[in-house]
Amino acid sequence: MRKNKKSAFIEKKYWAATLLFTAIILFCGNSTVMSQEKNGTLADRQYYRSIENEHIGEIRNVLEECGYNNCGITMTKVTQKDVPNEYTILIHHKRFKSLDDDGKERLKTELSEVRFQEEQSRFSYVLLEPGND
Repeated sequence: MRKNKKSAFIEKKYWAATLLFTAIILFCGNSTVMSQEKNGTLADRQYYRSIENEHIGEIRNVLEECGYNNCGITMTKVTQKDVPNEYTILIHHKRFKSLDDDGKERLKTELSEVRFQEEQSRFSYVLLEPGND
């Protein structure tokens, strides 16, 4: 009888250890998959950061050609799953005060002609004068 209790105890230990090792293996496998997903989104974020910085540089060049050197440029991005990215670009310059509404619209039209590598993305431009932000 003593041997039966001992073997039952050993059998319980065996199943507990088996269950523990199975849980560890499943957890490690799940972590590997999640890590690979994170790396994928990290690569996407780096790609977008790169083309966004390039786009800001092109916008800055257009503004300099129009005589607006040293503009403050802020880009805000809204992302949603299965919807193209929406960008709002705020541009600060003291000389925007002297522009009338037609001049501001012409400048926005010229800025909207700057091409972005992700064609489906949408952009809006806001020209800010000092004291209006």
